[in-house]
Amino acid sequence: MPPRRCTHHLFGVPTRLLLLFLGYLVVVDTFLTQLWLQRGIGREVNPLMSLLYEQGGVLLFVATKVGVTALCILWIARRAPEAAARAATVAGFSIYLPVTGLHVMNAYGVGMV
Repeated sequence: MPPRRCTHHLFGVPTRLLLLFLGYLVVVDTFLTQLWLQRGIGREVNPLMSLLYEQGGVLLFVATKVGVTALCILWIARRAPEAAARAATVAGFSIYLPVTGLHVMNAYGVGMV
């Protein structure tokens, strides 16, 4: 008999699915932010990330953003049943859903999509 997998849910949705979607939003945000910065038609509003971009370039910016997000997602995944994991998930989506939505609207505005 194969070992049973423990499947946790956050807000009635499988944790893995939620966290994959959150990771997807971060990748879209990173890509589109990078695009706007390279074209000179946008700016990074997070002061720390802006400094990393200015001082360290694209590679440090992307590695930091994706790396920190990956660590946060792993932390949430390991603590899915806890209230802190639910709060962190809400915080992540509260940030990245509107940010990604704005990126998509801007992409339509400049004729990229």
